[in-house]
Amino acid sequence: MASATNTTYLKYILLVIYLVLLIWVLFFIHLPPFARSPLRFQDVPPQLIPLGSIFHFFTSNSFEGKVYFILSNVIGNIILFIPLGVFFAWFWTSLHHGLKAVAFTMLVSATAELIQYIFHIGVFDIDDIIFNTLGGGLGYFFCKWWNAYRMSEE
Repeated sequence: MASATNTTYLKYILLVIYLVLLIWVLFFIHLPPFARSPLRFQDVPPQLIPLGSIFHFFTSNSFEGKVYFILSNVIGNIILFIPLGVFFAWFWTSLHHGLKAVAFTMLVSATAELIQYIFHIGVFDIDDIIFNTLGGGLGYFFCKWWNAYRMSEE
């Protein structure tokens, strides 16, 4: 009994740490004193074409910034939300919540994008929502797969 309680406390502690880091990355990383020079987002229009930045990336002749783009915009957004899916799987253990986990991740991501846009602390980019949702879904389904694998080994 004590082991299960300790595990539950650990999960909540990890969730709080993750949420603090997520909020910092989503809303404060571009602001002083964290950024060397604060980025100005007032004049950047919302990116509303799904995968438009990816299309631009592949059609651009310039190589400058492509590695950074892939690491930050694609892989970074996916990795950033994988833990959210894992936490969803940890706290809601029944298997029929997969679509709810994906929808919840999409809602959190869209809310974050709207906050960034409204307060000019980021750019509203539909691609971010897509990749964040993908990350949350991957985290959820990986956790479910891992739990099923562990159960079959026992």
